[in-house]
Amino acid sequence: MKKDFNCQNQQKIILSEKGKYTQVEIENISHIYCEGYLSFIKLIDKENPITVSRSLKSFEHALLDVQFMRIDRNCIINLKNVTSFDCKKRQIMLRENTILKVSRRRCSELLEFFHNEQNRP
Repeated sequence: MKKDFNCQNQQKIILSEKGKYTQVEIENISHIYCEGYLSFIKLIDKENPITVSRSLKSFEHALLDVQFMRIDRNCIINLKNVTSFDCKKRQIMLRENTILKVSRRRCSELLEFFHNEQNRP
């Protein structure tokens, strides 16, 4: 099975889009969402997402050690880009003013993450 990404030092990821390879800094990824068999990687500094035919699960495993979290069955976010989180409305706002819905189950995980970050020395 051919992989279309590489996280050797957890700084960059290589994506394959229609035979074209793109090297992307992980910190520039805002979020990754899927529709059907396609995943869309939304970058902070680009309007149009990069489209790849990979599952979110493969990205989730590749980005496990860096600050990414799945917020529902169709979306993974870069936690470093979160500006606000409203648990009652189950919404999260990212740095580029994107508002995304959070599943009920993932709300508690996000609350725990932010609580731990707040109490970090």
